[in-house]
Amino acid sequence: MLQRPRFELLSAAERERRLAKRNAWLAEADFLAALNDLFDLVPDFYVFAKNQHSEIMFFSRSILENFGITDETSVIGLTDFDLTPAEMSQGYREQDAAVLTSGKPVLNRVELWFDRQGLPDWYVVNKLPVYSRSGEIVGLIGFLQPCQTRQQAVQLPSSISRAAKFIEEHYGEPIRIKEMARFVGISTRQMQRQFKEFFGISPHEYLVKTRVKAAAKLLRYSDQKLVQVALASGFCDQSALTRAFKEHVGITPRELRRPSRWRKSPA
Repeated sequence: MLQRPRFELLSAAERERRLAKRNAWLAEADFLAALNDLFDLVPDFYVFAKNQHSEIMFFSRSILENFGITDETSVIGLTDFDLTPAEMSQGYREQDAAVLTSGKPVLNRVELWFDRQGLPDWYVVNKLPVYSRSGEIVGLIGFLQPCQTRQQAVQLPSSISRAAKFIEEHYGEPIRIKEMARFVGISTRQMQRQFKEFFGISPHEYLVKTRVKAAAKLLRYSDQKLVQVALASGFCDQSALTRAFKEHVGITPRELRRPSRWRKSPA
């Protein structure tokens, strides 16, 4: 039977010596480049870091490519407001503030974010505080993954998996949460709780954001009128579509058809 190696308790002086050795190595190594190489091995993995003012300090190459940015230094010191619509950015800023003030991470929060085609899509967001050597919070680090990629890696309860699939297949139809809960075999309260636990949002929010995502694709890749897009995506009329876009994406459906008006590229 293989035995684990035994480690002796180090003296304070030895601890300092070993930490100094590591710090010297970190000062010499191009650690960010190595991290980027490591992140590139993980499909659909987007990493970012911000300082205590929510200013961007690091974007993985995947995020730079997503925004079409060729010069990494051009984004240093920018904020989400420089890259995404104001309402969407405000939600990110509120999340940042919660992490920076409380030290508590934001885990497995489902949000709309823009893919490489400039369309809103589902992403799972995680954010954790970054501490200084003296123990103060000096920023945060986080990552995003497409929701579908994340769901493949995390085992969801069968009821929630079936409910999510039902929404994604029937978003264009009238859907009542109570009836959907009965369909998957759990109570409405259980469904509300489990969606909050695994997606960070309610079933109704999941439904609305799924409809927004579907509408975005129609807006970009079809010539349908706004009222036709609204009805095909499950909204009752064009006004409901516009309200949902402004609330969840931060722009109007018309603006999505002209992405250059809101999406800035520092490249």
